[in-house]
Amino acid sequence: MPPESRRETRRLRRNLITIQVLLFLLPAVVLTYVLYSSRAVLGTAHLVVFASTLMLVLAGLVTVRQVFDRFTALATVMNEAARTVTQVRDL
Repeated sequence: MPPESRRETRRLRRNLITIQVLLFLLPAVVLTYVLYSSRAVLGTAHLVVFASTLMLVLAGLVTVRQVFDRFTALATVMNEAARTVTQVRDL
């Protein structure tokens, strides 16, 4: 893989990680602040719903990460194949 495509892949992964952190942490921090500032007391059922929602968000983020990694792997294989075809054609 050429160095520039490796750099591009690393940049895309860093951007994906940044998006994942923001998607997970930002709503959690805002909700925690709202609950703390209003001095709301959550019942057990509310905590279960909140925890379940966080688990679903995490599962979605893991799924997005896996899809992204597979697309990256596919792009790498396609670049390798194109480079190999070009090298064979030059012979």
